[in-house]
Amino acid sequence: MKNVIKNMVSLLLTLVLLTCAFAVCGAAEEDNSHLWVGGEYVEPENAADPFGDGTVSFDLATNTLTLNNYKYEGAGTDWEIVDGTSHAAIIYDGNRDLTLVLVGENSAICTGGADYSYGVTCVSNLTVTGTGTLDAVGGGAKSIACGIYATADLVINGGTINAEAVGKMEYSYGIHSEKLTVNGGTVNARSDKETPYSYGICSSDVKINDGVINAESRGEGYAVGIYGTGFDISGGVITAKGGKTNDYSAGIYSTGDFTMTGGTLTATGDTANKFSDGIYVGGNFAINGGVLTAAGGTAAEYSTGLYFSGDTADFSGGTVTLTGGDAGNNSCGINEAYTSKKDIRIGKNITSLSLSGKGAATTGIISSATGGVGYENADKTGEKSFITPDVAHGELGCKIVEFPHGHTLTKVEAKQPTNRETGNIEYYVCSGCDGYFKDADGKIYIEDKNSVIIPALGDEDVPEEKSGFPWVWVIIAVVLAAAAAAAAVIIIKKKRK
Repeated sequence: MKNVIKNMVSLLLTLVLLTCAFAVCGAAEEDNSHLWVGGEYVEPENAADPFGDGTVSFDLATNTLTLNNYKYEGAGTDWEIVDGTSHAAIIYDGNRDLTLVLVGENSAICTGGADYSYGVTCVSNLTVTGTGTLDAVGGGAKSIACGIYATADLVINGGTINAEAVGKMEYSYGIHSEKLTVNGGTVNARSDKETPYSYGICSSDVKINDGVINAESRGEGYAVGIYGTGFDISGGVITAKGGKTNDYSAGIYSTGDFTMTGGTLTATGDTANKFSDGIYVGGNFAINGGVLTAAGGTAAEYSTGLYFSGDTADFSGGTVTLTGGDAGNNSCGINEAYTSKKDIRIGKNITSLSLSGKGAATTGIISSATGGVGYENADKTGEKSFITPDVAHGELGCKIVEFPHGHTLTKVEAKQPTNRETGNIEYYVCSGCDGYFKDADGKIYIEDKNSVIIPALGDEDVPEEKSGFPWVWVIIAVVLAAAAAAAAVIIIKKKRK
């Protein structure tokens, strides 16, 4: 019994000691703000108003930084890192999640000429909220410049963020984070044009639920509006634009899967000396809601609205327009990767899908639950062809393809053949796609248009039908009667003589 009591006392003492240790650690954490603003370390004792003007306040208990009409432009804080030095207008290097609240108009502009330059940098998870604005600018760097750089996750719930990288360096980012989630607010992210690698937004994963996002790259080598390892878009209004470049331009570049269930996305590639894509997807592509418009720009080699290298591109819903621009080699609305033909699926609930390219509307194997129409020429002139549902179609030799297609049918009555004229079965013709159908609902498609024709019967079959009054026989009868009368007159005259 004594041993049990001793063990219980020992356990209680251990718990007390651990609680004290955690309390001390928490106090030690709160005794250090881990925060630098405008080149100044925020001391815990004056964190509520470090500059004495009400523009900056930091709550150590909640780890919340509030900017209230704070303006800064300068070299920032010199921050030593493993492979060089960095400067930043605002730095947080603690291990607790940081919340940034925006009130009024704020700016954090770093002009430091270090290896790395950031407007705002945070080594833990960062959440931005509030109703104000923040101009976050990184510039003057040798290697990397970034408006907002979060080494962990970045969540934007409100406010207006104008994040920009300026100057000539190797890598340029408007926003860079491990994972980006946008639930609201407005995000304007732009990278500079004099960099080999330029991204408006760069993140491992991009999840957009709401808000307004404008991302633009102005790089001269690799220029991408929004780059991520995966995309999940369920809302918001997003504009992603790749810059004019000597190499590659894309509005959206996803190394993994891309999924869209809502919102409005416009993604465009600009003029490129090699390739230009509206959207590049390294994994599978899927959309079942929202409005998506993607277009490749003018390119020396290839220009594509959507280029995907996964197994499937699934269009189950939404309104989609994919366009390839002028290109030296190939221009497609959809271009599947490399040599194998990928599976392009069009579901019956698609609101509208329009694919167009200067070379071809699409490559790959199309399987469609709804019918479509293909146009031979980019201006919708020339031959049209109906794309049947529930049939696998190979590469389509047309410039424009549109799904779904609602038929406007006209009935062609059945006609019996004659000896010399062909007849036809009863069928229906669509004025929109020129398709032939056996039924009034346009569900039974006639692949071979010549199959509606019934051959002429020929001369050796049933005698040709007579029609109308027999004028020929009347004339013959009159002639014969006249001849008979003339003969009778001659005979009578001879008898009188």
